[in-house]
Amino acid sequence: MGMKIKDENAAKNFAKQFFIYLDTLDPKSFKYSKSDIMVPIELDTVTLTIIRTYSLVEGLCKEIYPEFTYEKLIQQNIELLTIEQIVSRFLRMV
Repeated sequence: MGMKIKDENAAKNFAKQFFIYLDTLDPKSFKYSKSDIMVPIELDTVTLTIIRTYSLVEGLCKEIYPEFTYEKLIQQNIELLTIEQIVSRFLRMV
């Protein structure tokens, strides 16, 4: 499914640690306010899974590199994309 395992032991350890982390979660401890119930939209499970995945990846990145933010990452990629588009348009004009 588009995944290549480079180190099987490291992958197994990662999965083990992830499931240990999941065991520490207590869904009953999450706090909900009245405003949470009144939100006028409901996200489908795919969107929620994507959001949750990004959150988990961000947490992992911050453990490795505390200064990590998606904002910086996205900004760098947008700047590169913009520069590439400008250069591409210029070269087409020449």
